[in-house]
Amino acid sequence: MPGDFREDNLAEMRIGPCFVRMTGACIRCPTTYYDCSAEKLDEDKEPYATLSKIRSTPGYGTLFGTYYSCEILKTAT
Repeated sequence: MPGDFREDNLAEMRIGPCFVRMTGACIRCPTTYYDCSAEKLDEDKEPYATLSKIRSTPGYGTLFGTYYSCEILKTAT
């Protein structure tokens, strides 16, 4: 879909005094489908299975989002 996950391609931005820079992709791990009460992995692997269908990236795996760092810039007084 057009416009989906635009943050994946955003290297840096400034919002007021905040300078934000992408530091890397957030890979989704399989703990999202671990059933703690049963102490085992859930067989249908949800929500990971659905996320994998729309966010699978060759060479990386299933992306969950993007990491960013933020620096507060000094403003002129």
